[in-house]
Amino acid sequence: LLRQNQLRQNQIPTRLFHWGLFFLTKTSPRYSAGLSIEFPPMSDLESQLLFYYEKMCRDIEDLNMNPNFSDGVESLYRDANVFILIALVIGKSPEESQYKTAVVGLIEAAQKINFVSNKEEAKEAVEKTKEAFQSQNDPSMLKWEKVAHLSPIMKKALPSMTTEIKRLSRNEKTFRREANTQKILGASAALAVVAIGCRPNVDETLAPNEEELWQSYCDKLYSRAIELNKVAHQVHEEKIPFETFSAAFKEIDSTCNTTCHEKFGGQTN
Repeated sequence: LLRQNQLRQNQIPTRLFHWGLFFLTKTSPRYSAGLSIEFPPMSDLESQLLFYYEKMCRDIEDLNMNPNFSDGVESLYRDANVFILIALVIGKSPEESQYKTAVVGLIEAAQKINFVSNKEEAKEAVEKTKEAFQSQNDPSMLKWEKVAHLSPIMKKALPSMTTEIKRLSRNEKTFRREANTQKILGASAALAVVAIGCRPNVDETLAPNEEELWQSYCDKLYSRAIELNKVAHQVHEEKIPFETFSAAFKEIDSTCNTTCHEKFGGQTN
């Protein structure tokens, strides 16, 4: 499916482990020149930031019980890379956030999780991420550049999000359970984050020369995920019928099952 991620600890120069770690590859000038987009609500982004941090903590607990590090660490890679993108989008959003000044440190700390080679390193990297919640940096230094690894997101995170949304919204009764609704709101916002955050990662797909097509796919997925999130909020507030949400989710499924799977090697559910 997606090409194996070649950015492993023994292949990355030590010089990457400082602020320069942030910029793993150059960004398309057209992309970095400016982007006018609609952001998910900050409340959804903040809840997902904490959700994925808590998932990373649980991943460490699971990893300690798994005798095979390479298998056990995959969930940690998945959650860390989504966490990175959520922090990026919080930093780029025009809305205020209590985490705004921490996002630079959070991204830098969580990026190091991608390069851990044993359980102790993994535990230490998650601890450093926890400490980074107290960090203070100017979020304006953030750019729409490649900050996360694509493979664990597209192979594991995105299918997990869509499966969870589908399961929790299989009918109106399940959707309207408050705990389920909150998970759907968060997952739909996370879908949008993944779409916009992975836009610079075409080099990790099976069609690395198709940058324009990849960005077009990401843009389409982003707009449909934003729409899904908006519809979910409106259904929750009983402003529109539940069937509108079901129709919006079908658009997400259609987007993932065409361009991404056929051209770039996406992961099917």
